[in-house]
Amino acid sequence: MYSGSTYLVAVAGVQAKRIVEAFYALTVAAPKPVKIERIDVIGTQRVWDAYRATLGPHASILSKVARQHGICVPELRFHLLTNPSGTEPLRDLLTTDDNMAAWRQVLEIVRTLIAESSTLLGVCAGARQALRQALTLAFQLLARPQDRLFDIRVRGLLAEARPTAGRARRSTPRVVLSELPFLRVQELPRRADALEQPTLVAAVQPGLDDHPQPSLEFHLDERGTLTRVVVDGRTLWPNRLRIRLRQRDLVLWLHLAQLRKQHCPAPSSVVTAPPCHRVADAQEIPKDAETAQWAPLPEAKGARSGLDPHTGAANGSPIRPCPCCFREAAQLSAFVPESDRELPDEYVRQAMSRIKRALSQFGLPLAHLEAVRFRGAGSRPHTSYGIHLDPDRITIRTPNP
Repeated sequence: MYSGSTYLVAVAGVQAKRIVEAFYALTVAAPKPVKIERIDVIGTQRVWDAYRATLGPHASILSKVARQHGICVPELRFHLLTNPSGTEPLRDLLTTDDNMAAWRQVLEIVRTLIAESSTLLGVCAGARQALRQALTLAFQLLARPQDRLFDIRVRGLLAEARPTAGRARRSTPRVVLSELPFLRVQELPRRADALEQPTLVAAVQPGLDDHPQPSLEFHLDERGTLTRVVVDGRTLWPNRLRIRLRQRDLVLWLHLAQLRKQHCPAPSSVVTAPPCHRVADAQEIPKDAETAQWAPLPEAKGARSGLDPHTGAANGSPIRPCPCCFREAAQLSAFVPESDRELPDEYVRQAMSRIKRALSQFGLPLAHLEAVRFRGAGSRPHTSYGIHLDPDRITIRTPNP
């Protein structure tokens, strides 16, 4: 949890400008304005197309409104809903299976955002009724006392100014901001002999974890040069979305994916930590990187996962990164430019952040983004980097001999 952080989560329709209106209503027009650090938008493929056109990096409506009122521009993330099998983006919510898949994804996204923020605000920005109900249900199951849902109506904020006598005519936007009451399951009284499940989330948790993890594919040519990166069946690189990716970062990502693909679980007779845990947080590969013999990692003093290092229990104890999948920055020096090899950890962390930012711009759901990208584990000075994705979901395609 980040102290004092306030996030806005919005299930949106094709009129993406309503997200800007919701941001204005809460940060400017509200009786007690709040500072919003991040906006997470949830929607279908149609909403994603409208979102890119209205709020993308080359459409600065949100930035313009923020600058006009002296507000910091929040970070924007889009969570693209996928079909029940998790293989393709949802174009629209048409069937019962579509609605159920969307509900599960909304619940998982809200659960993750609540874990990352101190306050979560929810709005329905012109979304379909099914998504409105999904967001409400997610808040009912998971919301803390400080988390709130809003209904927002704004008129005149983004209307084009009409010239009058050679001067632009401006009017104050009309805002109706109302908080929506909802039942918080966690606040319901329970009998002493009730099940040891604090909320209904515990009951549906197994079903939430049954959805397939994302897929990650790397395509190589005859010379071993990386030519294409595909995430969940969609081409991330090269792309036409104006998402910038560095080839050196991609080659580093590929190397860690190769290590993860060759993952060897520890024998069951050995008492050790689980090997790797999924957290709900054209350049040739250097020859020395392919043939280098890596030494086992020293045991890390801390890690982000709260599992017991021997039993895997969630008791807040640190775990040890998997030595066959994770590498310290110094062990990745073949992928670090010579000018940055004095501080390899800094360069690897920057590469990790660039990959994460690109996946966010790509519209990958938050949980899938965390599984696909490479990330750090352990604590300094023994931070190591690797991929938490199931090895079976990683594919490295090379031309047939």
